[in-house]
Amino acid sequence: MLAAEHLERALAHVSLEEGSNPERLRELASRDIDAATALLDAVLRAQPDNAALIEAVDAWSPEARTPALPYTLLIAPAAGYREAPEYGGDGRVAREVATRLGMPNEVIPLESLGSIRTNAGLIREALGGREERSVILVSISKGGAETRVALSEEGPWRRAVAGWLNVGGLLRGTPLVDYRAGNRVGYLVGRALMLLKGVPRVFLEDLGYESPLLRAQDGSPPGVPTVNLVGLPLGAHLQGRLASRHRTLARFGPNDGYVPTLDALIPGAPTYPLWGASHYFDTAELPRVLSGITAWLGAVVASRPNHPGSLPCDP
Repeated sequence: MLAAEHLERALAHVSLEEGSNPERLRELASRDIDAATALLDAVLRAQPDNAALIEAVDAWSPEARTPALPYTLLIAPAAGYREAPEYGGDGRVAREVATRLGMPNEVIPLESLGSIRTNAGLIREALGGREERSVILVSISKGGAETRVALSEEGPWRRAVAGWLNVGGLLRGTPLVDYRAGNRVGYLVGRALMLLKGVPRVFLEDLGYESPLLRAQDGSPPGVPTVNLVGLPLGAHLQGRLASRHRTLARFGPNDGYVPTLDALIPGAPTYPLWGASHYFDTAELPRVLSGITAWLGAVVASRPNHPGSLPCDP
């Protein structure tokens, strides 16, 4: 079924304006997750800042002569990026994009199954000795939560960041591993598997839905222009465990099979919704979209060297 057909079904119950209300969106998702996903996609695309970003990214062409961007692209990888690189959490696609754009690039050597506090400290170390506004930071999944904590306090680490691309960030954890969110079986199974693999208990507690550490974070780090990239899959786009998780999370609203979409957004930051993409962004569209966003973000912040902060609608 086409996205337009799902949207038409959604609009029979909820207006486009009401779709901006998280409660109304969650109510619809609990009855019809695909309709709610199509509605959220339409809501996001209608917002002016998002529309400007989407238009620029979709117009980007690899044949375009993009000047080399004067930044290093640093990647804060996902949890398990060493054990399971096949899921893309190691930032391989982002590094390939950066190379094509003429940008030096590195993966921050985070502890693959480390705590959020520990990895936030490693991000600060990686940024601390660099020149001001010299880095575009790309965070993936749990790396988003760690980046947000790392940049929450003023210091040379934050001043080094010219821009931040938040890709599917677990900014508030996930209900999948939190008994407080009502998923007791998932919590117990997840904890048992983690302990069997020797994963520290704090790792699972860090990812608890809106854990105290993550709940304390609010908004975008001051002075750091930020862009969100989120996946918006329908049930038909997913298979296996992701499809099951997608259904489990439906009562929390549209989701990517791992995190509720609204919880993956830095408030106020321009957002690119990637239709059909799961939490793993296993879509052929990813290189094009990452290229367009990186080029757009780099060009915008490069044109405003003395005006850090929120991004304009029109670069």
